Amino acid sequence: MHGLPPDTDLQFIVGAELTQVCIGQNEVILNLFERVSFTLECSVSFAFDLGGPSILDKPKDIGIAALRLLGEQVRSVEILSEGTLKLAWGTRAFTEFYDSSQQYESYTITHGEEHIVV
Repeated sequence: MHGLPPDTDLQFIVGAELTQVCIGQNEVILNLFERVSFTLECSVSFAFDLGGPSILDKPKDIGIAALRLLGEQVRSVEILSEGTLKLAWGTRAFTEFYDSSQQYESYTITHGEEHIVV
Protein backbone atom coordinates (compact mmCIF):
# COMPACT_ATOMS: atom_id res chain seq x y z
CA MET A 1 0.00 0.00 0.00
CA HIS A 2 1.33 3.37 -0.99
CA GLY A 3 -1.59 5.41 0.30
CA LEU A 4 -3.01 8.71 -0.86
CA PRO A 5 -2.48 11.64 1.52
CA PRO A 6 -5.85 13.04 2.60
CA ASP A 7 -4.74 16.58 1.73
CA THR A 8 -4.07 15.75 -1.94
CA ASP A 9 -5.87 18.31 -4.13
CA LEU A 10 -7.98 16.38 -6.63
CA GLN A 11 -10.52 19.08 -7.46
CA PHE A 12 -9.38 18.99 -11.09
CA ILE A 13 -11.35 15.74 -11.39
CA VAL A 14 -14.70 17.37 -10.53
CA GLY A 15 -16.66 18.06 -13.71
CA ALA A 16 -14.50 15.77 -15.86
CA GLU A 17 -16.51 13.56 -18.22
CA LEU A 18 -15.70 9.88 -18.84
CA THR A 19 -15.07 9.59 -22.57
CA GLN A 20 -13.25 6.25 -22.92
CA VAL A 21 -12.88 2.91 -21.13
CA CYS A 22 -9.86 0.81 -22.13
CA ILE A 23 -9.75 -2.80 -20.94
CA GLY A 24 -6.45 -4.66 -20.81
CA GLN A 25 -5.48 -8.04 -19.47
CA ASN A 26 -4.12 -6.56 -16.24
CA GLU A 27 -5.55 -3.04 -16.04
CA VAL A 28 -8.40 -0.72 -16.92
CA ILE A 29 -7.81 2.83 -18.11
CA LEU A 30 -10.51 5.45 -17.73
CA ASN A 31 -9.96 8.55 -19.87
CA LEU A 32 -11.84 11.68 -18.96
CA PHE A 33 -12.19 15.03 -20.66
CA GLU A 34 -10.05 17.04 -20.14
CA ARG A 35 -6.64 15.39 -19.78
CA VAL A 36 -7.51 13.26 -16.76
CA SER A 37 -7.08 9.50 -16.66
CA PHE A 38 -7.06 6.66 -14.17
CA THR A 39 -5.05 3.50 -14.67
CA LEU A 40 -6.60 0.87 -12.43
CA GLU A 41 -4.78 -2.26 -11.32
CA CYS A 42 -6.80 -2.62 -8.14
CA SER A 43 -10.14 -3.66 -6.73
CA VAL A 44 -12.94 -1.25 -7.60
CA SER A 45 -16.44 -0.97 -6.18
CA PHE A 46 -19.41 0.26 -8.17
CA ALA A 47 -22.79 1.37 -6.87
CA PHE A 48 -25.48 2.38 -9.37
CA ASP A 49 -28.84 4.06 -8.80
CA LEU A 50 -28.71 3.79 -4.99
CA GLY A 51 -28.06 0.04 -5.19
CA GLY A 52 -25.52 -1.61 -2.93
CA PRO A 53 -21.88 -1.62 -3.99
CA SER A 54 -20.24 -4.55 -5.72
CA ILE A 55 -16.49 -5.00 -5.44
CA LEU A 56 -14.77 -6.20 -8.61
CA ASP A 57 -11.20 -7.48 -8.97
CA LYS A 58 -10.86 -8.61 -12.58
CA PRO A 59 -10.07 -5.97 -15.24
CA LYS A 60 -12.69 -7.38 -17.61
CA ASP A 61 -15.45 -7.06 -14.99
CA ILE A 62 -14.27 -3.59 -13.91
CA GLY A 63 -14.21 -2.40 -17.53
CA ILE A 64 -17.67 -3.73 -18.28
CA ALA A 65 -19.10 -2.03 -15.18
CA ALA A 66 -17.29 1.23 -16.06
CA LEU A 67 -19.00 1.28 -19.46
CA ARG A 68 -22.21 2.28 -17.67
CA LEU A 69 -20.48 5.54 -16.73
CA LEU A 70 -19.55 6.63 -20.28
CA GLY A 71 -20.60 10.22 -20.82
CA GLU A 72 -21.05 10.85 -17.08
CA GLN A 73 -19.33 13.68 -15.22
CA VAL A 74 -17.63 13.39 -11.85
CA ARG A 75 -19.82 15.19 -9.32
CA SER A 76 -17.46 14.96 -6.35
CA VAL A 77 -14.20 13.37 -5.23
CA GLU A 78 -13.30 12.19 -1.73
CA ILE A 79 -10.19 10.56 -0.29
CA LEU A 80 -11.14 7.90 2.23
CA SER A 81 -8.90 5.99 4.62
CA GLU A 82 -5.96 3.88 3.45
CA GLY A 83 -5.73 5.34 -0.03
CA THR A 84 -9.29 4.69 -1.15
CA LEU A 85 -10.56 7.22 -3.67
CA LYS A 86 -14.33 7.72 -3.97
CA LEU A 87 -15.92 9.35 -7.00
CA ALA A 88 -19.56 10.38 -7.21
CA TRP A 89 -20.90 10.48 -10.76
CA GLY A 90 -23.75 12.51 -12.25
CA THR A 91 -26.36 9.75 -12.21
CA ARG A 92 -26.24 8.73 -8.55
CA ALA A 93 -23.43 6.27 -9.27
CA PHE A 94 -20.38 5.88 -7.08
CA THR A 95 -17.01 4.23 -7.58
CA GLU A 96 -14.25 3.53 -5.10
CA PHE A 97 -10.68 2.70 -6.12
CA TYR A 98 -8.83 0.72 -3.43
CA ASP A 99 -5.14 0.72 -2.63
CA SER A 100 -5.26 -3.07 -2.68
CA SER A 101 -1.66 -4.06 -3.49
CA GLN A 102 1.10 -4.34 -0.90
CA GLN A 103 3.91 -4.47 -3.48
CA TYR A 104 2.77 -2.63 -6.60
CA GLU A 105 0.86 0.47 -7.52
CA SER A 106 -2.88 0.07 -7.28
CA TYR A 107 -3.97 3.01 -9.39
CA THR A 108 -2.48 6.05 -11.06
CA ILE A 109 -4.17 9.40 -11.57
CA THR A 110 -2.86 11.40 -14.50
CA HIS A 111 -3.66 15.07 -15.04
CA GLY A 112 -1.75 16.54 -17.96
CA GLU A 113 1.90 15.91 -17.11
CA GLU A 114 1.24 15.19 -13.41
CA HIS A 115 1.10 11.57 -12.18
CA ILE A 116 -0.17 10.55 -8.76
CA VAL A 117 0.73 6.93 -8.01
CA VAL A 118 -1.09 5.07 -5.26
